[in-house]
This record gives sequence, C-alpha cells and structure tokens, in this order.
Amino acid sequence: MIAKLIVASGKSAGRSIAIKRNRLLIGRAEECDVRPLSEDVSRRHCEVLVGPAEVWVADLGSRNGTFVNGERISEKTKVVDGDIVRVGALELKVSCVDPAAKAGTEDDVSRWLVADEKPAGMFDTTQTLPLQPATENPKPPAATGGSAITRNPVAVGEALKAAKSEPGSLPAAAAAKKKADSSRDAAAEALKKFFENR
Repeated sequence: MIAKLIVASGKSAGRSIAIKRNRLLIGRAEECDVRPLSEDVSRRHCEVLVGPAEVWVADLGSRNGTFVNGERISEKTKVVDGDIVRVGALELKVSCVDPAAKAGTEDDVSRWLVADEKPAGMFDTTQTLPLQPATENPKPPAATGGSAITRNPVAVGEALKAAKSEPGSLPAAAAAKKKADSSRDAAAEALKKFFENR
C-alpha cells in the first residue's frame, strides 16, 4: 500500500506528506515526522500506520483528540482513500494507492502495444498475415474488398526484406542544411565573416 496525506485546508492546502515508512508520527515533539505549530496538538498526538493492504490512524492519548471524518476516535481506526483526519486545526486527506492494482491499469500499456509477448518491432509482420495459396486467376483487389498485399503475404515479406536491405539517404540539400545547422560550424562562419569585413 502506498499512502500519503494531503493537507486539506489552510495556507499549505494541497501539499502532500509522503509516508515513507510504515509509521508516521504526528505531534509537536522533535521525534515526530509531522510537527504542527499549534497548542491544540499534543507532543505525541497520533500515528498513521500503513500495512500491506490497509491504513490505520491511532490517537496516542492526546488532550484534544484525533478525528476521522468529523468523529473523535478512541482506538485504532481504519481509514480509506478520501477520509479526512483532523489533528488540532490541521486537516489531512488520506490518499491510498494499491501498487498491484495500479500496475494492471492504464499505466501498463505495454500489453496493448505488443503482440505475442514480443516487443513492438521485434517480430516479422508476415507472421500475422494468413497464408493462402496463389491461384492461377486471382481476383482483382476490388472484387475481394482487400488489396493485393493482403492476398499475397509472400510478396509482402519480399518487399519488406528489400526495403530493409537498401537504407535510404538524405537528399543533398538536406545534408548541406544539416551541416550548416551545426552550432560549431555556424560560429566559425560568423567569425570568418567578421574578420573579412575588417
């Protein structure tokens, strides 16, 4: 479980407090992780405990109490994403994310982009085309609703191999422009012109 607390009100609203260990201590004492500057907060006020699948808040015998969603708690209380924990005047919104659930959602788009568990670009495209024997009188593409390429995967494979074997090159004008774009060349050209004009 990845948990953090987000300040819900006051001048620090929106700031988040990451819970890096399994326990976050709130209070005015020096050993506390979050130290609100308020006399309403006890030296060791409350703690937030993060387990593998749950988040809990426990009051540590504070004078003014710890509140979860407006209700004062007297024992360790389970909190969920969106709950509000109030310590003195400080209101903290709980944010919980289950890393296992997150990994399988929109963050894991690699499964959409690969075929047969192979990285994109690492498979022969002719494998995905259905192989059909060539006929003596093939139908024209318009009659089949497809193109000649989809009907003859062998020709597709040959065309791909030919395209890969002959690398392309930039036109001469583009190559000259690329050379002129170099900052070192441009600086040398500018200095040359400067000294020629003197």
